[in-house]
Amino acid sequence: MVVILFLFYFIFRSPIYAVTEADSISAQIEIYATKLTVLRKQKNSLSKELDIINTTYSQTELKIKQTELSIKILTQEIDI
Repeated sequence: MVVILFLFYFIFRSPIYAVTEADSISAQIEIYATKLTVLRKQKNSLSKELDIINTTYSQTELKIKQTELSIKILTQEIDI
């Protein structure tokens, strides 16, 4: 059991996993940016404005997560 926990610690702590996650987050941010571009070209309506707000909110959450992940990776690199 201890060995499994030890392995999980190093697997999920590894920069490779973090980089893959960072790439995934970047891709999701780009998807939201594309969606925002499409939404802004549509006819003005309350529904469209709510979609823009929700998409912007989701994109901002991902950017925060991306920044936190970058800080974590840099902290690990400094500690090594």
